[in-house]
Amino acid sequence: MRTNVMRIVSVIFVIALGTVAAIGQTGSWKQVGKSGEWIDTRFMAALDGEIWTIEKSGSLYRTNKAGMWKQVGESGAWANTRLMTAMDAEIWTIETDGNLYRTDKSGSWRLVGKAGEWAGTRSIVAMDSEIWSIEKNGDLYRSDKNGNYRKVGPSGNMADALALVVLDGELWTVERNGSLYRTNKLGGWLRVGKPGEWANTSFICAAKGWLWSIEADGNLYKTDKTGRWQVVNGNGEYRNTVAMISLDGELWTIESDGNLYVTSAM
Repeated sequence: MRTNVMRIVSVIFVIALGTVAAIGQTGSWKQVGKSGEWIDTRFMAALDGEIWTIEKSGSLYRTNKAGMWKQVGESGAWANTRLMTAMDAEIWTIETDGNLYRTDKSGSWRLVGKAGEWAGTRSIVAMDSEIWSIEKNGDLYRSDKNGNYRKVGPSGNMADALALVVLDGELWTVERNGSLYRTNKLGGWLRVGKPGEWANTSFICAAKGWLWSIEADGNLYKTDKTGRWQVVNGNGEYRNTVAMISLDGELWTIESDGNLYVTSAM
């Protein structure tokens, strides 16, 4: 069981029982890299088979699937980043001043669009070579690589969206009331599943055609595109997760103790 240092006795007990499954079985996990190395991670994104992270120091790192990492670009260059995603071999960030930047794999970055135009943005994802963003007023926008943008759907349509993820060419959101919605590229939306069923969702991402979520009780679930869900790991083993992304069909999580884990999403 993945728990923090305060529960080290439980860790020894579980391992002694031999309950840790080999990676490959759905929901099974393993630690990657050295313990505690991701304790200062603020943001993480998946890009071309690697995990890219921004640390509290504002430095950017890339980590391979074996847990080997290296710094990219100048130290502290991303100290003012407040949103991050990955698209078409580049890292895209929005800074506290509302500027949008694109960074290549060497760490070279440049401003996209006009300065300050993303000051009101609260969520971003990448879909089909565009940046999709939700503003503080609930408006949904799509922006091309040059920073040209246009509003999608009715004004304020995403005002209650708390989580935003892409699955099979659509935007999926968890709303304040715990309901799950899917939104197409024209802004048309549909509620999926029963109202309020995702009220306790802490983290959500997409992999292998499913939505994968960690709930407040630390359990891992997967949901199909009709809203039917099932428990994948119901032992509360993700109760200390602080970040989750999908990378090449696997789930990658960082725990409160700074450990990095990969979970099979077969």
